[in-house]
Amino acid sequence: MSIFRGRFSFVRLRRGEKGQMPKPVADMSSIWSPSEKAMVDNALSVSFIGSVETVQPKLAVFIDHYQPDELIVTANVYD
Repeated sequence: MSIFRGRFSFVRLRRGEKGQMPKPVADMSSIWSPSEKAMVDNALSVSFIGSVETVQPKLAVFIDHYQPDELIVTANVYD
């Protein structure tokens, strides 16, 4: 499984490219520019990816820090 799946989709969205979820890739270096990488890294800096055990503590810190009224949860699934 590629950790870049959601990032590739995000780059395509920002470029205005429409379509289905892109096929997972192992390396984004030939796909995005340095400025696109920086934009995605910044936009997704509060994303939590992983298992319950790895996401739960990060999410708890986020909630404690920002005190949100609600959370929006999404999943990128390549089918």
